[in-house]
Amino acid sequence: MNPAEYSAVVVFEKGQWIAICPQLSIASLGTTSENAIKNLQISSKERIKESELWGFSPINRFPTKVLRDKCQINEVLFCSLF
Repeated sequence: MNPAEYSAVVVFEKGQWIAICPQLSIASLGTTSENAIKNLQISSKERIKESELWGFSPINRFPTKVLRDKCQINEVLFCSLF
C-alpha cells in the first residue's frame, strides 16, 4: 500500500453523512460519521490496491482549502483517513 497519508472531509447533508477523500477523489455515505469514514477507508484501500495493480498513482491533487471554501455545509469534520 502507498505510504502516503490521506485525509477525509466528513459532512452532514440532507440527513446523511458523507466522507470525502480529496486526494483520491472518492466519497462514501454512512448513517453516522464513523460509518461514513469506515466505508471510505474500505473504498480508499481498494482504489489504492487497484491503482498499484495497474501502475497508476491513486492521488489526485485537489486542494482541501478549495473544498472547504466551496462547500457551504453546516458541519464539516477534517480527519486523517489512514
